[in-house]
Formats: sequence, structure tokens, C-alpha cells
Amino acid sequence: MRKFRKFIPVIIIFLFVGMGYYSLIQPGASVQKNEGGVELTMKWDLPFQINGNVELNNSATAGNGTATNPYILENYFINASGFGTHGIWIQNTNAYFILRNCTVFDTEQGTPGNYAAIRLENVIYATLENNRLLNNYRGIRMSPTCHNNTLINNTIMSSTSYNAIYVEGNYNNVTRNTLNFNGNDGLVLIGNFNNLTHNTIMNNTNRGIRVLGLSNYFYRNIALFNDGNNTDDIGTGTIWVENIDNESDDFDGDGLLNGNEVLLGTSPFLMDTDGDGLNDSAEILIYNTNATKIDTDDDGLNDSAEILIYNTNATNPDTDDDGLNDSAETFIYPTNATNPDTDGDGLNDGTEILIYLTNATNSDTDGDGLNDGTEILTYLTNATNIDTDGDGLNDSAEILIYLTNAINPDTDGDGLNDSAEILIYSTNATNPDTDGDGLNDAAEILIYLTNATNPDTDGDGLNDNVELLIYLTNATNPDTDDDGSLDGAEINIYGTDPIDPDTDDDTMLDGWEIDYGLNPIWDGDTSLDIDGDGLINILEYSLNTIPNDSDSDDDLIPDGWEVDNTLDPLNASDAQDDFDHDNLTNLIEYNLGTDLNDVDTDDDLLPDKWEVDNSLSPVNDLDAYLDIDKDALTNLQEYFYNTHPLDSDSDDDGFSDGDEISAGTNPLDKNSYPTPPAPEPESILLEISILIVGIALAAAIVVQGFLRRSRPAEVPSKPSKQLPPAPKNSTKNKES
Repeated sequence: MRKFRKFIPVIIIFLFVGMGYYSLIQPGASVQKNEGGVELTMKWDLPFQINGNVELNNSATAGNGTATNPYILENYFINASGFGTHGIWIQNTNAYFILRNCTVFDTEQGTPGNYAAIRLENVIYATLENNRLLNNYRGIRMSPTCHNNTLINNTIMSSTSYNAIYVEGNYNNVTRNTLNFNGNDGLVLIGNFNNLTHNTIMNNTNRGIRVLGLSNYFYRNIALFNDGNNTDDIGTGTIWVENIDNESDDFDGDGLLNGNEVLLGTSPFLMDTDGDGLNDSAEILIYNTNATKIDTDDDGLNDSAEILIYNTNATNPDTDDDGLNDSAETFIYPTNATNPDTDGDGLNDGTEILIYLTNATNSDTDGDGLNDGTEILTYLTNATNIDTDGDGLNDSAEILIYLTNAINPDTDGDGLNDSAEILIYSTNATNPDTDGDGLNDAAEILIYLTNATNPDTDGDGLNDNVELLIYLTNATNPDTDDDGSLDGAEINIYGTDPIDPDTDDDTMLDGWEIDYGLNPIWDGDTSLDIDGDGLINILEYSLNTIPNDSDSDDDLIPDGWEVDNTLDPLNASDAQDDFDHDNLTNLIEYNLGTDLNDVDTDDDLLPDKWEVDNSLSPVNDLDAYLDIDKDALTNLQEYFYNTHPLDSDSDDDGFSDGDEISAGTNPLDKNSYPTPPAPEPESILLEISILIVGIALAAAIVVQGFLRRSRPAEVPSKPSKQLPPAPKNSTKNKES
């Protein structure tokens, strides 16, 4: 047996190479086509190498390299023969990725090392899944710096010289892989703290599992029929739990040896592989049932139930050969699964149920007093229905009362069954056009959905026949095109098209144009502004405003101004809103001509509201630099000092606001004002001298002021926006 197994890899290689050669020399025969005649071709890929996260990102077809969204590499089909490299070589990455559904074959021995189908170096967080690696020098090799990786559901067969899986890293998971017929060890584990579960390792030419590392965990692996030891553990602290490595043992105690179970396809871990209640050995050796299938004959009955309860044949789905499987007879109908005619009416159970749909346990299914066999074979009526033609009328009622045909559901041939005409639509079941409008009753009811007893169903003034056959309008909708105008009015009054909601193609509905006095058959009125609100008719239509009312919401603000300023022309309440929070409502802003989204419309650093309250212009920035009250403070300075721009002495203390600002006193507190120092007795002469000089200076200033007043005034230029400087000292006060 083992000698024969040694030839299996050679046979597989021969078949594989032979199939490829056959396809090369027989191109016409090897090319497959789908049902549409399109040739189906196989994708052939070259061996490739990925080094680092950047290359991995560039090669992936999906994902971003995180644990929740790993990179995806998939569906490669690689023939590595003659390339002298690994089939897939990935190194130096810590990104999460999945390599799946790939086929790699024919890697070779070479320098500097033996080439693997898949080689991982310095890789963590990788998952290798559902890959097929055939006839390679080595299957999968992971370097000592490969940790926290997962190998799952991979098939590695016929590795020519080295191991199927070679793990040098730590904390990896190897599960549900199949490693068979390889040229050396099936699995070599040098790393530490790895988990290996549910792997099948068989018929390898050396050991099945070889362990050299520390504290590795093995659970429910199968290692059988390997030429060397099935398991060779020279590691430290290895944990073995429920693994099978002896062909001659019976691990599950079902009477079948482990080796036989594997060859038969049953589980050596379970005494009842298919869970049908029968021991595997009993199924195979006694009942000849399939021990891997809970229902051998696919009749819907568990094998043990058939054998131990119902006494039916578990290998024949229809024990009595009546055309019904055993479970259907047992649980559904329920007929006798061992008697082909349960009710003895002369009809086979299967024939009754599957063909005639009669009750196989009742000889008169519909209770009409006729045996099922008699109805079916003699009268040709339906033995399961007292209304043979299915028109909703009892057969006897049709024949004795309505004089309709009991085996023809539509006596007058108008497309409606007799009961529908008599009981639902109140039409005449013997007259195909009950209302005489020229339309067949069935056509009115089933196709046009019109009233077959009313010639004008929708009451729009047009006969159903005229609407349907001449104007092509909907006879059940008085406004076919939903443009707001009745079909009859469109045709007879306005001359518009009743099936085109916009006859003149100006994007405004005919009914809307008619309602607001526009012309529904002239597209030139789209650009008109009938109400002069700044919105042309097409805009009014799109905004749902009234084209002949400049203020649709009656909020005293024209629609156009509201639209320009992002207000709702259909909401009157926004006239009282204050978008820029300057204490001016939108309506006031409209009347003032200010910007409702800017607290300082003229950008003169004076809020619109302050300017309005102080009789300034919120749309003229020059008044910020005027001094209306002549207190040596511009209006802008008055705003910043909170003084009154129309009152030179805001606190009425006898000193002008400008003098107080210059003196450093509070122009808003009448108890704060400039106080001259009291003269010393010995300085009276000095003060008199100063007074004389002051009088002379005052006289000069007055003369100079008079001369300046006589000159024409100059408009000050507008400075850049910044806090104004304090005014120069002034001798003027309110008393002077």
C-alpha cells in the first residue's frame, strides 16, 4: 500500500502535465465556451514578490490593511516552473492581509534556497486561506519572524522534496489544512506557542507532524499513513489534545479503526458521523447505508427512523413504489408508505397527489357524491373542485340557474369569467359589451380599468372609447397628464395637449399657466416678469411663487428681494427675523436698503442699528468721519466712546465730550470733568502774566477760526477701519 502511495504524486504530476500538453496541441478542443459562444480562458500569473507595506498596498485589490478591513490578494494561478523563485514571496509587512483562492504549482529547487509555493518572511497578521499548492519543491514556509499569522483551509499536495508547511515563527494558527502525498514531512513546527487544529496530514513520505518548538498546542489533528512517524515530538511543553495518529486504534469506539474511517470518509472522532442515530459501523456493515449522510436515500426520513420506527427501506426513497417518497407519505399526506392505494378508490396514491391533486385518503375528495376515479375517468370533471371550470359558480348553478356553460368559465367570450360578470361587475355574462360604448367588457375592466357599465368613466366629458382610441388619454383620470386641467377642457377649450403636461415645452405646466393667466401654448412667457418683482415667470414657477403677485407671502417684501437675500418668499414670518442680529428686522433692512446679513452694511465700523438710531445713514460710510455735534469727536469716535453723536456734552456737565476725552475724564459721568488747579498766593503775578498771554492766544485762535470757517469745507477721505485716536485737547466746552 505504501509503495503504491509513493507513485501517487508521480501520477498526479503526469496527469497535470499531460492535460496542459493536450491543451497546447488541441487548441480547438481545449477552448471552452459559455452558452453565448464566448470563449472562457484561464488567467495565468507570474510568480511575484511583495516587500513592505507600500508594495502590499499597491498589489491589493481591496482593503486598507487594518484588522477590520485587511488587504485582499486573491485568485492568482501561478505556474512557477523555470522561474527559479518562490511562487508568492511576501516579506517585511505588519499590515493585515488575506491571500486566498490562489493556485501555485511547480516551484523548483534552486539557489540560494529551496523555492516554496508561498514564502513569508518577517510577516505578521497575514491570513492564507483556501489556497491550492501542487507539485512544488516546498509548500508554505514562514520564517522565524513570522508571528500571529493564520493558515486555514489550504490544500498542499505532492510537494516534491520538502515539507508541506514549515513554521519557524510564534503564535501562529494553523487550522483545517490538508497536507497529503508530500515528498517529506507534512508539517514541521520549529516556532513556539502556535495553535494547530483540525488539520489532515496523510500519506507523506516522511513524518506527518514534526515538533521542535516550545509550548505548541495540537487539537483534533489527523496524521495517518505517513511513511515515517505520524507524529514526532522532540519539542518542549507540547500539548496534545484528541489527536489521531494511529491507524489501528478506534478513537471514537464505533467499531471502525481510525485508518478505515479516514478511507471510508467517516470521522474518526465521532461514532455517529452523520448524527442520524446509527453507529457508523452498523450503517456500513449491517444496513448498507451511508454513514456520512443522515438520510441515505434522500427521502426526508432519518436513516435510523426508517429502520427502527417506520420499517421503511432506508436505501429506497419510495418503499411501496407508488410515486411518493416515504417521508411525504409519513408526514405530509399522510398515506401508508407501504400501500400504493391507501383509500382504495382505484387511483394510485402518487397519481392522486401528484397528478390529479385529489385526497389519497378520501375516495370522494370534493364531497360531491362522485368517486374520484369516476369524476376523472368518466365525467372529465375536476374531482377536487365542485366548480370544474373555476369561474366561481357552482356547476349546478351554471347549468340550472344562469344558463351559462359549466365547463367554460367565460360563456360570452368577452374575457371575464361568468361569476365575475354576475357577482362582481354586474355585467351581462352573455353580452360582451354591456354599456354599448364600443369597448369589450373585459377590455374596460382588465385593460383600461374603466367602468363597463358607464360610457364616461371619469366624467371628464369625453366618452371612454373616444379617450382611449382617438385622444389616447386615460379614461379613468379626468386629468391624464396631471397638469391641473381636465382632459375635456384641454381639448375643447384651451387647445392644449391632454397627454403633455407642458404643451409649449417651456417647463411650466399647462394648468399652472392657465391658472395664472399665462399662455400655455406660447413658450415666450417664461422670461416675462408680469408682477415686476424681479423674478421671471419660470423662476416663479420653480419657486412656487405667484407670477402675478410681487409679494406672494404678503410680508411687504418683494419676492425677488427675498430670493436674492436667501429668504423664503412663501414664508411671511421671515420678514420679522433678524439674520445678522443687528436689531433691525429683515423688513426694516429692506426698507432701509441695508444688507440683512451684515450688521455694518457700509463697512464704516458703525452698526446699522446705531446709525439708524442716531439719524445717520447706514449705507453711507462717509458719515463715520463727520462731527455733527462739533465736540471734536467724529461719529466713529462717539460710537467707540459710547457718547451721543448729536450732543456735544453727553453727560451735561458743562464740558464737551471731546474735552473730557482729552482730559481723561468720563464724558458719560457729570461728576467727572476737568478741574483746573488752585493758584498759589505767591504765583499770582505769574498767573496774571499767563492770563494775558492766554487772552492774546485766544484772540489769535478766534481770528484763525474765523478765517478757516470762511474757507470751503473739504470732505475727509475714508481711512482704513481701525479704532480712532483720541481727539486733541480743546478749550471749547458747553458753557463757552
